[in-house]
Amino acid sequence: PVIGAGSDDLPKGIDTVTLDTIVGIFHSSQGATLSATEVGNEVGVSRTTARKYLEYMISLGTLTISLDYGTKGRPERKYRLNRPA
Repeated sequence: PVIGAGSDDLPKGIDTVTLDTIVGIFHSSQGATLSATEVGNEVGVSRTTARKYLEYMISLGTLTISLDYGTKGRPERKYRLNRPA
């Protein structure tokens, strides 16, 4: 796995293949910020499922999050791959 966790180490509902796919999407995005909807569409999962993976990656320190305040409604959460130190 790209993140380095074996399948036994992953929380319930987090699959190694899907996790690696999401990491690959961020690597190919060249530093762009992505929403859970964008990631979900790219992977072929729901926004809710994508967000579960993204929040897990935040807990590992793999991603950072920012809020994108549009003109109306709730701000959109945008995720970005952390750069290695």
